[in-house]
Amino acid sequence: MYVTFLPAVLPASQVVTPPGTPTVTPTVRELLRLLRKEGECGSSDIRKAFGLKDRVYIHKGYLRPAMNAELIEMTIPDKPHSSNQKYRITRKGLDLLTGIRGESE
Repeated sequence: MYVTFLPAVLPASQVVTPPGTPTVTPTVRELLRLLRKEGECGSSDIRKAFGLKDRVYIHKGYLRPAMNAELIEMTIPDKPHSSNQKYRITRKGLDLLTGIRGESE
């Protein structure tokens, strides 16, 4: 007689991530990939790359979550509303991105 133990499958609401691990949405993941490839990008460059027109959506869905998780940073942090403002990926963002499915740089 053999006994096979199957791994428990938890519903998404019960999955626990280690403390300090940022939640990366697909939109943030795509933003990280874009910034890794292009370097620094302004808000309009990001909108154009994703084929989007809504500036508010870019900030709420892409930039703010990535900045709150310290995955990207502003190039001019003292002037967040500057027309010359651009965004770049941080070391933490690169580390996280390369850890996702073993992506290479």
